[in-house]
Amino acid sequence: QMSFGKKPPRDPKTIELNMNSPRVAQMPVARAFLDGFLQEGGAPLFDNGEFSLAVPIGAGTNSYGVIYADKIRGLAKEPFSLSDHMRASLNSVVQLFDLALSKI
Repeated sequence: QMSFGKKPPRDPKTIELNMNSPRVAQMPVARAFLDGFLQEGGAPLFDNGEFSLAVPIGAGTNSYGVIYADKIRGLAKEPFSLSDHMRASLNSVVQLFDLALSKI
């Protein structure tokens, strides 16, 4: 667990999620891990997050984790969203992770 960019409001190493909690089960990070699909939007992990993205690393029995990002609320007036190009690129990365991990 680590972070890049500006220092997050919480140390990522201290984040623990109970996957049996109904609230947590609906979070993008949990959905990505459990379902194995790219998740965008939904409840962010950080209080000042306005957009979240969760990229699964593996799927099913090959689930290893999630690359997670929160867009922290800033001065921009327009809400952030992924372009179709960014979404397609990330879905390709998800498929590559799954393919690579299925060979282990």
